[in-house]
Amino acid sequence: MEKVSYAASDGGIDLIPEYRHKLTQTSVGEWNLWGRLREVVVGTPEGLIIPNFEVVNEKVVAPELVELTRKYGGRLLKDILPDYYSALERETNELVKIYESHGVKVNRPRLIKPEETAYSFGYGCTNVYSCDAFWCVGRNIIESSWRKMVGRPQKWAVRETYQPKVDADPSVQLHACPMPSHGNGPGTGDYYFEVGDMLVVGDGNVILAYDEAGTSSNPRGCEWARRVLEADGFKATIIKLPDTGILHLFAVICIIGPGTAIAYEGAFPGRKLPEPLEGWNVVWCDLEEAKATAPCAVNIDRQTVVLPSEAPKTCKAVSNLGFDVVDLEFSAHAMVAGGIRCATGVIYREID
Repeated sequence: MEKVSYAASDGGIDLIPEYRHKLTQTSVGEWNLWGRLREVVVGTPEGLIIPNFEVVNEKVVAPELVELTRKYGGRLLKDILPDYYSALERETNELVKIYESHGVKVNRPRLIKPEETAYSFGYGCTNVYSCDAFWCVGRNIIESSWRKMVGRPQKWAVRETYQPKVDADPSVQLHACPMPSHGNGPGTGDYYFEVGDMLVVGDGNVILAYDEAGTSSNPRGCEWARRVLEADGFKATIIKLPDTGILHLFAVICIIGPGTAIAYEGAFPGRKLPEPLEGWNVVWCDLEEAKATAPCAVNIDRQTVVLPSEAPKTCKAVSNLGFDVVDLEFSAHAMVAGGIRCATGVIYREID
């Protein structure tokens, strides 16, 4: 019979009835989004192969980059757009410096192997967004099943950063969503669950999402994740997002403290949040700052929030709430529908 250890701390938020934080034996897991950040894996543009054109990208990626996939799919980004590659590299390296200056251990993924790239069926590969591969929910590591084929090969490179902890700690639960069948575009009815469509509330609630546009997760994938999480004591709520042209739930809302969030108003008509977040204090941002990935922030601790400098109104509003804002340029990443949390896979965050 499994022996379970529970946290003494609730993380500063009232937990839902019958839920308690189940601990791991090693330093792996994320129970809320504001505890002290200890270990991450940060992505890299190294080895990025420009994907061939996929219709699904037209809704969420900058038009000039979509056109790039039509002309140069299968080529190394570094060879075709060296300046853009350098911008991605510069932003990523600056993010690493910020984390390390705050005492966070930073891992970097290895290069994706050719035999792994083959799993994209000719649609390239990218290691830019480590969080695309996995997300910790308490002691559970949830691995994505990507709709966009370019996102599929990276999981093995990223997994190597936390696999030793899984091997050493039987309390860690690793769950990989079934890989979808080969196909291009939405509507196949297969399993799609991209972990950016998951919001850990911190009180035992987890919100899962799919959208009207069919650009990321689908209902079947969300249902798979719901069953996995509820088997470990969480309460999962599945919502449907409107078509906003922004990829993933965590790019339209993020949590920066107990009862406090940043959200894009266009994703929540009438500014009505899902039931687990009702009554929360929200910094609402407009489309311009949402496109700049303002609702994709990362807390280093309960006081310190990392935000893109291209969202000055959001940065100011968060600062006015008493947070210490660390801002950095992240516009190159935003062009391909990714923000600071997308580039940051959290391996371990303390509860309090």
